[in-house]
Amino acid sequence: MSEVMLKPIEDKDLLRLWEISYKHENPDWVHWDAPYLHEYLPLTWQEFLQREVKFFQSKRTQGIYLNGEIIGAATYQWKNHEIKWLEVGLSIFVSELWGNGYGSQAMKNWVTQVFLVEPDVASVGFSTWSANERVMSMGKTLGFKLEGRARKVIFYNDSYYDAVRMGILREEWFSQMQTTFLNNATLL
Repeated sequence: MSEVMLKPIEDKDLLRLWEISYKHENPDWVHWDAPYLHEYLPLTWQEFLQREVKFFQSKRTQGIYLNGEIIGAATYQWKNHEIKWLEVGLSIFVSELWGNGYGSQAMKNWVTQVFLVEPDVASVGFSTWSANERVMSMGKTLGFKLEGRARKVIFYNDSYYDAVRMGILREEWFSQMQTTFLNNATLL
């Protein structure tokens, strides 16, 4: 499998990021990234620079790189900073790369980074909707637990969907990471 890396998004990657995220009229990623919350509008290069660069280059966002080329972004946001409740999210903007495990690799790296950067956070989670089966499957594979499901609360395109919340505790995360590491270790 190709190498997936997370790192801050540099200025030299912004044009490519715009091309895969906001340049086109109806990109595939928009259909899965909570489309019921906001209407997607493509942005010109100048609009992208004015509206999105600050977000993409913030301390809580990292670019997802495959073999050195940006393919998406990972972020975390505080639901409530005072009580140490945050959520993570990621998007692979290049739909041709979906289903190859790159999102799972990125999420694994991202959750580890978030727990290390935010030592007082006891749990990391994400929210999605029931139409996004890929992300729910990824969460389950990575050890996230279903923490909540509000049934048929999202009405979108003439259908009802569930709101889904998945999460994992710090001790669960690092325990499974240690087990995975030990299971994959080679004896000298």
